[in-house]
Amino acid sequence: MVMKFKLITPDGPEYDAERMLRWEVLAKPLGIPPSAETASEELHSLHLIALDGKRLVGCVCFHPESNSKGRIFEMAVSEEYRGRGFGRQLLHTLERM
Repeated sequence: MVMKFKLITPDGPEYDAERMLRWEVLAKPLGIPPSAETASEELHSLHLIALDGKRLVGCVCFHPESNSKGRIFEMAVSEEYRGRGFGRQLLHTLERM
């Protein structure tokens, strides 16, 4: 299987699906309901997604803090894709950008 990686923006068509994946993986198991609010750091961050065909199966959000450093503030991989190296591929792809 060949995974496609793509940078997206908060005004792009995949952004809602990325937010939903992050909620399903990170917040839903904790009983946190989905929120319509967008954190300000989201608007100024890199959003890298992993696509299997047209299906969004992983994402990582990176907030740059300077020209040489920043921080990953959320990363999620769909349950059925975990343990297969896609998270590592997301991080390696992000590092090369």
